[in-house]
Amino acid sequence: MSVVLEPEVIETPEVVVEPEEIVILKKAYDLLSDPEKWCQNHDALNEEGVYTHPWSDGAVQWCAIGAVAWASEEMSGWINPPEGFRRATARLSAQLPDTGARNLNRITDANDEGGYSVIMSALRKAIT
Repeated sequence: MSVVLEPEVIETPEVVVEPEEIVILKKAYDLLSDPEKWCQNHDALNEEGVYTHPWSDGAVQWCAIGAVAWASEEMSGWINPPEGFRRATARLSAQLPDTGARNLNRITDANDEGGYSVIMSALRKAIT
């Protein structure tokens, strides 16, 4: 007598992989969710309020572009700049008013002239 075994069915959850630029923007949003970590007129500042690279261990405040650069470096290392950074800044820029400026300049203008709430609103829209 032979025994026929039924194959076991294993349910696996669906895995959703987000595009790199969305992950970068979410990390930037999380970083800037504390207004004390946001700055203007510089990519990043250290505790003394002096400019530093966004990915520097001494950075304690970031502008919008600095936060995206920090998140991009966290994801893949800074590769002058990586493609994820370019896509993330293009996506963020698309959520800001059209000033005629290109992506990075539009983000800088919004950060330095529009302020924290403008940047956080644009980041929220860019990640949804």
